Amino acid sequence: MSILFFKNIYPAARIIGFEPDKNTFKKLEENIRLNNLQHVEVHNRAVSDHKGKLTFYTNPNIIGSHVMSILVKRESGKKVEVEVDLL
Repeated sequence: MSILFFKNIYPAARIIGFEPDKNTFKKLEENIRLNNLQHVEVHNRAVSDHKGKLTFYTNPNIIGSHVMSILVKRESGKKVEVEVDLL
């Protein structure tokens, strides 16, 4: 949604987006295509202050709901491991 929002405000801007969740990423690509957005680059990965891998948990009942936590008691849903790049 933020990519669509900023392309509406800044139509000539080059936008680079990151979405770590595979299913949400597919929807993002579809929205970019359906809205014929130009100069938009998206990556199916997370960003952080380090490279490597990150584990997060998805809630299958709430699309787009993800929890990244080192606390075991907060872990819920399906465990997903994703690539992480430096921002």
